[in-house]
Amino acid sequence: MAINKRKDRTGKFAGYQVVMSVRDPRTGKSVRRSMGTFLRRKDADLAEHKAKIAIQNGTFQLYPPEPSQALTVHEAVDVWFETKAQSIQPNSAAGYKSAIGKHVLPAFGHIAVAGLTRDDVQRQVNRWRSEGMGVRLLHRCVMVLRASLARQVANGKISSNPADGVEKPSARTRNEFVVWSDEEAQRFRLIAEEDRLAPFWFLTLQEGMRRGEALGLRWRDLQWSDDGSSCVARISQTIVPDLANGGAALVQDRAKTRGSQRAVLLTPTTTSVLRAHRDRQRFERQTLGQAWSAGDLIVTTTIGTPVTPSSVKRSLNSVIDKAGVPHSTTHGLRHMAATVMLKHGVSPALVALKLGHSAIGTTVDLYGHLAVSDQRAANVALEHAADRGRTAEAGTNS
Repeated sequence: MAINKRKDRTGKFAGYQVVMSVRDPRTGKSVRRSMGTFLRRKDADLAEHKAKIAIQNGTFQLYPPEPSQALTVHEAVDVWFETKAQSIQPNSAAGYKSAIGKHVLPAFGHIAVAGLTRDDVQRQVNRWRSEGMGVRLLHRCVMVLRASLARQVANGKISSNPADGVEKPSARTRNEFVVWSDEEAQRFRLIAEEDRLAPFWFLTLQEGMRRGEALGLRWRDLQWSDDGSSCVARISQTIVPDLANGGAALVQDRAKTRGSQRAVLLTPTTTSVLRAHRDRQRFERQTLGQAWSAGDLIVTTTIGTPVTPSSVKRSLNSVIDKAGVPHSTTHGLRHMAATVMLKHGVSPALVALKLGHSAIGTTVDLYGHLAVSDQRAANVALEHAADRGRTAEAGTNS
């Protein structure tokens, strides 16, 4: 290590050159490397000092670093999905995989993570919207991208997440459901009561259960009163379409959310339908014997196997046509149950409990516009309080 005075071609002073002797990691031999030439001695001393510290710490770079291959969005998404898939249900993983393969990777996969900008993401979101992509799918695509890039922010690959702050349509757009009149609902119930899936129609329309909850309900989930006149259903498992297996019935030993795991006091109408169905199913079990599928489901096929969600849709259309009522969906039946409760003055808190919403805010967001009678009851309470105040004030002044 040395600091040498340098002269130019005319012999005049040109500066102080710092030369370091370091070991070449490629050959193992000692080599000399110039650290630069400085006009002032103190600058040369500082450069020499920094080089010595770097050599001592093992951070001195004799050669420029090898250029690293730029991380692409494809690679970032792959890492995120591999990790995420370990902690979610197969159906959820299949949904993410579909969104990634069909939309996220074709749009962003080839772009380097460090080169992706918020404008790039916003332009693609705008393009998806103009092409008619559904709101839920669009939100899923953006969520996948944002979560994948968030890992790279945490890893120090990028300083900020270009998917943050992207403008997209609200996911809370309210769907318009058909609501039957009392007379139409009764016509549907009369036809539904004679249908093979009778318990399902009453568990959704009368009790407000989700499709998967009604299909997954077992006899052991029911707690009957001593005289059999009342019944409580405990929601603990669901049946959903297996997206990876052509929509076959997939039994999940959990409810949709923590709030969905609940006890539902069934209405007398549904309780009566379940009693009748229990007798019919016992007869079918005895008749088929070994041919009856082992299981405890309430809603089954003619041989005791789970009913697929897609077949429920076809059966619903048939019952609706026979009843001569406006067409609806299985989720529409649940919506009608909520509508009836709220329009007859049931508090949103009790409706949320009945429907299995994880928070009352969900019920208010979806159905709060229907709770007119509750507002009137609130007004009556407030007016009574004001009347009591006026009466007390009049008594004081008299």
